[in-house]
Amino acid sequence: MKMLSVVVVEDEKVLRKGLILTTPWLEYGCKIIGEAENGIEGEELIARLQPDIVLTDVIMPGLNGIEMIRNLKGKSDTEYVIISGFAEFDFAQTAMELGVKRYLLKPIEDSRLKEIMFEIIDVVTKKKQNVHQQEVYMQNLDHDLFFEEYIASQNYDYKDKYLEEALELISRHYQETLTAHDVAVYLEISESSFVKIFKKKTGYTFLKYLTLYRVKNSIRLLKDKNLRVCEVADLVGYTDCRYFGEIFKKYLGMSPLEFRRGN
Repeated sequence: MKMLSVVVVEDEKVLRKGLILTTPWLEYGCKIIGEAENGIEGEELIARLQPDIVLTDVIMPGLNGIEMIRNLKGKSDTEYVIISGFAEFDFAQTAMELGVKRYLLKPIEDSRLKEIMFEIIDVVTKKKQNVHQQEVYMQNLDHDLFFEEYIASQNYDYKDKYLEEALELISRHYQETLTAHDVAVYLEISESSFVKIFKKKTGYTFLKYLTLYRVKNSIRLLKDKNLRVCEVADLVGYTDCRYFGEIFKKYLGMSPLEFRRGN
């Protein structure tokens, strides 16, 4: 497995160098890729290097650790570990509100650092596995839908015209209850003729194509955090939220909520 990258942001040089030089990073499967002595340098470094893990002090000149993390929100997928003294614990609590769940109290104990590192490495590893799995499924899904949409524009006779009209109908009404019978009625041909044409030209059944089309659109909608999963299900044609979740997991390998957490 590829080593995880780490950046240390700490204004106390002795503590910063101590963390970098005495922590057994190789044993953790990690490597230091950068260091900064204040939040301003840290923000630039993290945005540029996109490390997996950042250990950062709270109180620093120029820009404190909390402001740095807040400024990087949405610009980096980094997991943070806050370093603070007892008197700075309020800052650590604010960091937790920004999604930071781990902190180290000064003076740093080796046992606590080890515990924290194993925790955060586990989080990052699982996140990377989910992202990789998601990318693989997305590539397969995009390939399927690109091919299905592409074929309608090929050498076209009257049967291709039926297919093109069917695909257009799906794109306009996929949010509604739609069956092969409905499309056949719209095309004014028999249902048996329609399903044969559709299968021959696309390589997929009508239901498989409709399902893929709905899943692809649900992926786009799930990125809008203001929409609840069940609202997304309804918007792509599934009145049963649980069934939508089952269909989504079948094609993406993860639930809609797991997908959302990774985006």
